[in-house]
Amino acid sequence: MRDVLVAIAQDYDLTQNERRRLTAGIRGVEPGPELIDRKDLPPEELEVRVAAIVRACRAYVDALDDAEA
Repeated sequence: MRDVLVAIAQDYDLTQNERRRLTAGIRGVEPGPELIDRKDLPPEELEVRVAAIVRACRAYVDALDDAEA
């Protein structure tokens, strides 16, 4: 989840309040190895992890769309 929050902070135009809240959420979580570096993951687990990241990003985009409506 930390990676998703970092990606959102880097890739989206956020308000100051949104950026502050994301930064607070990221601050307390230690970074883990990136998926690209996890050569030991079986394909099934890699698929589950990538799909979870995509779902989290999609949920964020949907929430932004709902907030703008």
